[in-house]
Amino acid sequence: MRISDYLRQQHILIDSPCGGAGKCGGCKVLIWSKDEPEKSKRYVLACQTEMEDNLVVQYRGVEVSGESVAEIPVEFNPEWREGPQLLAVDLGSTTIAVKNLTTGETAVGENHQRTYGHDIISRIDAAVRGYGRELRDLMVRDLTDLGERVHFRGGKILISGNTAMEHLLEGQDVTGLSKAPFQPGDITYHRLGEENIYLMPGFSAFVGGDIVSGVYKLDMDLSEEYNLLLDLGTNGEMVLGNRDGFYITSTAAGPAFEGGNIKRGVAGIPGAITDVNIKKGFSRVETIDGKPAVGICGAGVVSACANLILDGDMDRSGLLAEEYREDGFVLYRRMQGDEIYFTQEDIRQVQLAKAAIRAGIEILIASSGIRIEEIAHVYLAGGLGNAISVEAAVQIGLLPEELANRVVAVSNTSLGGAERFLREESSENGALDLQARMKKIPGMAKEILLANHEDFEKYYLQYLNF
Repeated sequence: MRISDYLRQQHILIDSPCGGAGKCGGCKVLIWSKDEPEKSKRYVLACQTEMEDNLVVQYRGVEVSGESVAEIPVEFNPEWREGPQLLAVDLGSTTIAVKNLTTGETAVGENHQRTYGHDIISRIDAAVRGYGRELRDLMVRDLTDLGERVHFRGGKILISGNTAMEHLLEGQDVTGLSKAPFQPGDITYHRLGEENIYLMPGFSAFVGGDIVSGVYKLDMDLSEEYNLLLDLGTNGEMVLGNRDGFYITSTAAGPAFEGGNIKRGVAGIPGAITDVNIKKGFSRVETIDGKPAVGICGAGVVSACANLILDGDMDRSGLLAEEYREDGFVLYRRMQGDEIYFTQEDIRQVQLAKAAIRAGIEILIASSGIRIEEIAHVYLAGGLGNAISVEAAVQIGLLPEELANRVVAVSNTSLGGAERFLREESSENGALDLQARMKKIPGMAKEILLANHEDFEKYYLQYLNF
């Protein structure tokens, strides 16, 4: 057993952006032998090192020793199976959000599957390698904790998530998501086993229930106007169209816009840097809830890149000024001396992510035959869409300048769609109408596969620069 697996059994969730490939260094631990503690101390990668009985492991101040650990079965709280309450869930790959419609309470927490990789592909790979149960158990623990936080005591749960997240929660085989032609399992609206839990339907392997939920929440399937919905997560998902039909696509943007693969990157938690203002080489930042900065999230990453360009600290190719290339640019300095740097490698990760998304936008518009001036609204969904500066997004080339004045932040449409569904379903005759609509929406879409598209590489290379 690898040290990383052993730590997870101990409920110590290591940071593993690369998903255990031994590339990122996030799971570095200090180990030593019980027999020779001083002489044997050394740093190793937990994902690449076997656990032994005589070893002691230290990770971020926590020590464990090599002893057998009994597996703890994980189940949904049995008290939840019956009851009058309604719980809407957005099962995101980075964060999970829930709302108890009966009490009005909401809660957001980290998806601890991140310990198996910050991006969806890493988690699919982990499941294929035999860690499907562990991935499911982590989500169940997270959902149980969040349900307790909003005082959910039983009733119907509706979960909206991307295809991989829903499959992993249900225990479906995700092998079809790991290789071409990328075939999903059951992506219809259906019940999860014997539980009083239901899953939103999806469009395809990589445009899932969270996007169907957004289309429903925004009434895009009923609109005469052409609208574009963008969810800029680890898997950038996009929908363009109106009541006559949609064009959809997704691009593996990577986790940079959710704080992943960024040296001091964090999810959208209190203290995350969301906005950066740089003048003459000095930086001022704004953080979530005004807390002392703990790292930088996706909105802050976009803002930092835009401000570095405007202040002349970085050129359009993404190259930092010479004095910042080795250590990075200091975004924030604590009184105690701790500094949050934005590095050259961080900038490279942003370039790769934004080039993939911008290429997807350009190809989706071109493939649809819809002129850019015909698009009435650009809906930016999710936490990033709510926090991002449109000006900064245009400045770095993430969004086309022609669409800047049509951007609307629509917050969490995945959760909002699930909430709306539960409310409307409980109305008179609501269930039959909604089920018919939910069957219709996925069938309205034509998918554009970027991996096979002849123009993807052209656009991708074009938009690597800022």
